[in-house]
Amino acid sequence: MNIAFFGGSFDPPHKGHKKIINKSLEIFDKVLIIPNSKSVDKKKLLIESSNHRFNMLNLMFDNSNVEIVDYEIKSKLPNYTYYTLKFLMNKYKKDNISMIIGQDQLLNLTNWYNYEYIIKNVSIICFRRNFKNLNFQKDIYKVAKINFIDFECDISSTDIRIQLSNRNQTQSEKSKFSSNSFFDYSLDSKVLKYINNENLYLC
Repeated sequence: MNIAFFGGSFDPPHKGHKKIINKSLEIFDKVLIIPNSKSVDKKKLLIESSNHRFNMLNLMFDNSNVEIVDYEIKSKLPNYTYYTLKFLMNKYKKDNISMIIGQDQLLNLTNWYNYEYIIKNVSIICFRRNFKNLNFQKDIYKVAKINFIDFECDISSTDIRIQLSNRNQTQSEKSKFSSNSFFDYSLDSKVLKYINNENLYLC
């Protein structure tokens, strides 16, 4: 079986993430989504509870070929891809494993913990925005197995959090978000309802 894993903070998960997963399902038999408890290159997550992001991802993907994995949420180890990959390789010993990343992550790959092990053991699927050719200067990129997928998306979790934090608190619970085209465009309706019900991202 061909499996791909896609890690990140997903804070919150949005339609851009969904677009990546749906495209990946055209290539792979199964896609694993792995939210982290704390990104190693960020000071903190804006939602203290990882359960919210885990719940939102489960709401967004109702597909037996998509699995939300809580390994990094529960793990006491740093959320390095190296540890996650070793966990997956042990669990899926007979399967082929690939890693889904964006081009920003790819450009920073040589700064990852034990990146040599990662590129030795997985193929990389890089979703490339703006359809630009990336010219890598480091020899390591010549060794890594990288496949590019052109991807266009202008949705950002950061922008969503900013808009959510600025939402009008005087609106009634019933009407909140009901006519906001930005949220309708960027967020799955089930995720939007969850954020509303749980009063997330208020500040």
